[in-house]
Amino acid sequence: MSLEQQVLYECYKNYQKGVTKTTLYYQNFAADKIMRSLLSHLEDEGILDIHGQAIGMAICSLTDYGISYCESF
Repeated sequence: MSLEQQVLYECYKNYQKGVTKTTLYYQNFAADKIMRSLLSHLEDEGILDIHGQAIGMAICSLTDYGISYCESF
């Protein structure tokens, strides 16, 4: 699964639970460029919220990119 597919899958799982927007936290600088280039259109569509530090809610899952997905409340 590509990175974008992983993120979309997380968004879809959260949407099924009634969460309208998924928050994506990434934890390193390299991930920042990847996130902005790959996923900015999801942010523009209001599906995804992107943050540059791991703060806030409990982390749901981690990937090799140093990225964690959290539900928005």
